[in-house]
Amino acid sequence: MTTFEYLAVFVSIVIGLAVVRLLRGLIELATGEGLESYWVHTAWLAYHVLWLPYFWWFTFGWRNQSDWTYPLFFFIVAYSMTAYAVIAALLPDTRSGVRDYEEYFYRARRPIFGLLMLVMVMDGIDSALKGPENLERLGPSYFPILGLWILGHFVASLTDSRRYHAVWVTVYFTVQTLWSMGVWAEAFGLR
Repeated sequence: MTTFEYLAVFVSIVIGLAVVRLLRGLIELATGEGLESYWVHTAWLAYHVLWLPYFWWFTFGWRNQSDWTYPLFFFIVAYSMTAYAVIAALLPDTRSGVRDYEEYFYRARRPIFGLLMLVMVMDGIDSALKGPENLERLGPSYFPILGLWILGHFVASLTDSRRYHAVWVTVYFTVQTLWSMGVWAEAFGLR
């Protein structure tokens, strides 16, 4: 078993656990009697239904790495654990007694968006560590957009403005989804 395969097993387990937690939470929202959902919170969950497989996919970019060090190995492991932590912050444990996801979302916004900022920072590091070819593939708008995402998450962590959160999740979900599907980059000639 290569170092990458060994790493891929670990990342697969962590991301698989995040997917299970996310799906369980979505099923509880869909079937939970007396559970008050909130569309902004649900949109963040839906975004992560798309993003977690994408995370798994872009981790495959490490398959050709030949010189592994423990810091690099640990970074990728920590990145996957941070992805899991986002889901854990978005979805409280079922024993917590949360019944109103709007109230929970605004109460938990600092850890949720703090973790999302950390994911963005780690994404930038991951992309840079994969080398200049990867950065060229991502295009010149990658780091400016990443900076905007970090700023947007920072503001989201501070404000309980329903309007801001509604606009933020809509813009973020749309652009990130298009980006991950390559539409954004192709539409602007970045690939």
